[in-house]
Amino acid sequence: MSSSTPTRNTNSSASGTRSKQSANSGAATSSTNTDHLGQIEAINRSMGVIEFELDGTIITANDNFLGLLGYTLEEIQGKHHGMFVDEAFRASPEYKQFWEALNRGEYQAAEYKRIGKGGKEVWIQASYNPIYDTDGNLVKVVKFAADVTNQKVAQITALAEVNRLVDSIQNGKLDDRADPEKAEGDFKKLLQGINELIDAFVGPIGVTADYVDRISKGDIPEKITDEYKGDFNEIKNNLNQCIDVMNGLLEETNNLVQATRDGKLQTRGNAEQFGGGWGELVGGVNTLIDAFVGPINVTAEYVDRISK
Repeated sequence: MSSSTPTRNTNSSASGTRSKQSANSGAATSSTNTDHLGQIEAINRSMGVIEFELDGTIITANDNFLGLLGYTLEEIQGKHHGMFVDEAFRASPEYKQFWEALNRGEYQAAEYKRIGKGGKEVWIQASYNPIYDTDGNLVKVVKFAADVTNQKVAQITALAEVNRLVDSIQNGKLDDRADPEKAEGDFKKLLQGINELIDAFVGPIGVTADYVDRISKGDIPEKITDEYKGDFNEIKNNLNQCIDVMNGLLEETNNLVQATRDGKLQTRGNAEQFGGGWGELVGGVNTLIDAFVGPINVTAEYVDRISK
């Protein structure tokens, strides 16, 4: 009785393995393609998308982009990207270099001003993406754009208000303030903050100007008691010191007047109590008193001698 050993069909097994691997690879590829398509659909729903030939000729655009610029596809297809920029920029070296960079495969992204239908000014945050085929050849440029017109207009408005305020302050118009209602969002908060900053400067400056004006007119005010910080506090202290000096001068003068009325002709002001020009002023008053008292003393001596 003969026996036989079963043989395994290795070709069949290998074929099955390859089929399984192929199926797995196909499933992975299908999953990746589905993921890519999903990403593309999401971008198309949320952003403006437009495609260009390498020379800037428009191939196609989605509804978001068309709505943003106010055109239909038929109005822009086959025309050059230059229709979206102003004439001066279109003729500039920068615009030429922009397309040269894209043709070298260099990605471009920034905030751009674009001109829509009827001359409408539109601001976009956009990226220009060079696209390659499977052989590594550069074939087109795809732009993804988001509308930032409202934010940009708010920024421009806020900047104009700031520049206007700078001009006003430089011309001494310290009562001028920005109008926050001309801006929105964070730019509105910025203008409000600038107004508060100006108030923080103008308040102490206004007090200083008022006090200097009063002192120059002989109206010595009360010392400043409001609380200030930093350099403003130093200004306050200097003004208060000035007030102390002026009050001291008035007191010294009053004492001299009273002494003279009381016949105390030897009384003099204390010039050393005051510094600088104020001390010289008191010294000058003393000299003036000497000019009067000298002859008076001589007269008194002569009268006394004659009376005897």
